[in-house]
This record gives sequence, structure tokens and C-alpha cells, in this order.
Amino acid sequence: MNSKFFKIVLLIFIGEALFISCNNQPTPTQVVSNQPMYFKTLLVIGDDRSGSTNDIRKFSEDDYRLLLSSVAKKGGGTVAVSLIGNPKPESKEPYSFFAEHLENIEAFDPKDSRLTLTQRGAIKAKNDKILEKNRLILEQTDKKITDFIHTTLVPNIINYKASGNDFTDLEDALSRINTLINEQQYQNYDRIIVALASDGVNQPGRTKLPISGKIHNAKTEVYLIGWETQTNCFDVKSIEKLSEKSELLNIISNLNHD
Repeated sequence: MNSKFFKIVLLIFIGEALFISCNNQPTPTQVVSNQPMYFKTLLVIGDDRSGSTNDIRKFSEDDYRLLLSSVAKKGGGTVAVSLIGNPKPESKEPYSFFAEHLENIEAFDPKDSRLTLTQRGAIKAKNDKILEKNRLILEQTDKKITDFIHTTLVPNIINYKASGNDFTDLEDALSRINTLINEQQYQNYDRIIVALASDGVNQPGRTKLPISGKIHNAKTEVYLIGWETQTNCFDVKSIEKLSEKSELLNIISNLNHD
């Protein structure tokens, strides 16, 4: 009798152990992938080309290529360049470049026993298509970046000539940037960044004037390169002052999902 009772108890114990083991398998599909997690970025660059700036702040063709390529490789988005100075009326609106968005692959554990060979094969095939599509997008985007630099940025930004006197209408540029970053199409972007390469002096005429407007957006991160004046014209998520453009290039090159 005791032997039978012991066997019954033992069987119950083994059954419960197996049940617990079966119901505590590691969750399947999501594992760390060696592929990057892509995200959308709006990068707005205020490029001050007035006579009061210097080469520490002015962006070159190579600098712009790095900035545009970095946004594209991180997942895509928009880079807009706003000229600061005294440009012709048609050059006051920011020049925008759109980098097509990249798609994230489905991360999964190839050792997950709950996935059949067919399921694993289907996920891998889907991921391979995504990776190939992303590769083609980046290849096409690289060509578009070259074209944008040569046909838009070089003549309008890099080779800028003042329209008349060499003034710095900084407030007008900030107003246009503020309008841009608050457009509805950018509110679902993962990051909004404004980088201003300027000493921060607003001189729209012969007299220096305080900046009366604001860049207002709770999601926006602002980087100021060589900025020497007040910063109360920014009502944003964060403000960081940088001493030279190389610091910004490094920050944008190493962007992560916020």
C-alpha cells in the first residue's frame, strides 16, 4: 500500500515538474540582433555664412556629405539647410533633402524550439528581402546626396554671396526654422535636431538687435556651434553649446534612437 502511494505521489510530482517546465520556456522570437535599429530624424542646419563667421563654423562639402549620409544610414528622414545671412528672397526658405526610410528586420532566435524550420525559413527570407531593399535605398540615396550637394548646397550655401550689404538676419532664419520643425509631417519623427553654426548675433541692418522670436518645440534638441549670445530664444527639449563643427559631426555620426 505504501509502495503504491509512493509511486502515485512520485508520478504526480514528475507530472507537475514537466508541466512547469513546458510552461516556462523562454519567450521566442525577440533577441538581440546585430542589425541596427532604424529611426527617423529631422536634422535642421542653420548655416551662418555672414562675414562675422569663420571657418571653424562653416560646413564644407565633405561635412554636408557626412551629415546627410549619417541621417540616411540611421534610418532616413529629412535634412534641411537654412541659410543665415542676407540672402536673396528665393534663398531664405530652408533647402530640404529627404532620405527614404529604412525598414527594421524581424529579430528572432534561430534556436527557438517553438519555431518550425518552415517558420524560421520564412522569417529569414523576409529579412533578406528587407536587407536587400535597404541596401538599394542607401545606394540610391548616396547618389541623390551627391546631386543635392552639387546642385543645391554648393551654389546656394557654400558659395553664398550676400544680397547687398553683408548683414545677418538671424531672427528671420530662426522664424523659418521654427515653422519647419512644427510642420505636422515631422511630429511622428523619432528625433528632431536643430544645429546652428553661428555666433548668435542678429544684425539684420546696420544695428544689432535682440532676437524677439523663439524656436519652440518640446521635442527638439538644439546644438549651438560657436554661439556667443543669449539662448532665451529657444524653448526646446535641450540646448548644448559646441566649440566647433567637428563636435557636431561626431554627434550626428553616432546618433542612436532617443
